[in-house]
Order: sequence, then C-alpha cells, then structure tokens
Amino acid sequence: MTLHWQSPDTGSREYGPNWPDWAKFDSELNFNLSTPGLDLNCSTLFPLHQLPSAAINCGNLWETEEEAWKDGERVSFKLEKWTGLGERVPELSFLLGIWRGIMDEFGVITTYYAEQAITANDYTEPTTHLYCVLGRPFDGFRCRDNFKPIDFDAVVVKEDVHIWSLKRAN
Repeated sequence: MTLHWQSPDTGSREYGPNWPDWAKFDSELNFNLSTPGLDLNCSTLFPLHQLPSAAINCGNLWETEEEAWKDGERVSFKLEKWTGLGERVPELSFLLGIWRGIMDEFGVITTYYAEQAITANDYTEPTTHLYCVLGRPFDGFRCRDNFKPIDFDAVVVKEDVHIWSLKRAN
C-alpha cells in the first residue's frame, strides 16, 4: 500500500509554506489486493483531506454493469474518515472497506465485506499500517506499508439473485 499526499508546507524556502496552484496535487492511494483466486490492483485519486464518498472499483474501470460481472466477480473499496484513536487528517486515519461479489453459474451473487482501520507513523498503535516521510520540496508526504500484509476478516454480508435482462434483436 502506498499513499502520496500534499504536506501542509511546500518545503521550499523560495515559496514558503503556501502551495502555488501549479504545484498542488491530489492525494493518491494505491494497494494490491490478494484473495484466494484473485490478485488485483486498487487505486484512487482524491482532493486533499477529502476522502471519496463513493465506492471505487478495483482493477479495470467498467463501463456497464454487465461488463463489471463478465468474469463472475467484482471488487470495490471505500474510504471513510476514522477517528477511533483521535482526530487526524483523513490521509492519516481512515477506514478501508473492501467488497468482493462473486456470481455463481446460476446468477446468485455472494457478497463478502471486510474493513480495517489504517493509521500512520505510530508504532504503538495496532492500526498503524503506513509509515510516512516528507519528500523533497513540492513532493509532499510519501507513505508506504511496512511490507507485511494487512489481514482482513471477510464476512458474507449478502446473497442475492441477479437476473439479466436481454434485449431482443429486431
């Protein structure tokens, strides 16, 4: 897991603490997900301190709902601000939730969900999975995991029948 975000200060003597518009950038989260039978990449960009409110698809960004299920499964994730250990900027304390939907040959979708609080830079916290360092001027903070997998306990949250509608050719 990696996270790159804009620091409060540019780190530049010439520009001082205020970021010029040309140097501002969105926060970027990137992680690889490994589950039985599936390895894929998940990533998102979001404005500084504004975690995305919608679920984000992992892997390919599908154009239609039918294409999303073409391989029989779909994975997405969400980010929510987490204050379980106190108030912090969202990039340094968030809840990562992951859904995996698997469709069987009869069209029944089983949805699994798991979540984990992610915090940074405090080795005494069991939720610290990211370690951040300040980069060169105008680079902001670069965070990465500690090279150990983050374990999630997934639970079945829903089983549903998905019925496809087919259009008749004229």
